[in-house]
Amino acid sequence: MEPDPQPLPEPDPHPLPESDPNPLPVPDPQPLPEPDPHPLPEPDPQPLPEPDPQPLPEPDPHPLPEPDPHPAPELQPPTI
Repeated sequence: MEPDPQPLPEPDPHPLPESDPNPLPVPDPQPLPEPDPHPLPEPDPQPLPEPDPQPLPEPDPHPLPEPDPHPAPELQPPTI
């Protein structure tokens, strides 16, 4: 006679989760920064007044003419 087949066990209704093959590393706790031994000075309560902007000079209404790009050759006095 053949033996009775073994019944399959029922699956676990609450299986354990698979472990992460690459677990995240625990970050190192960041130390609190030390206070600055040389803090910036407080702003001046009475700042210097800003200088008045200088007005731009008006353009010359009679500008100098541009030099001739092809000046005439100087005339040599005739030699006798």
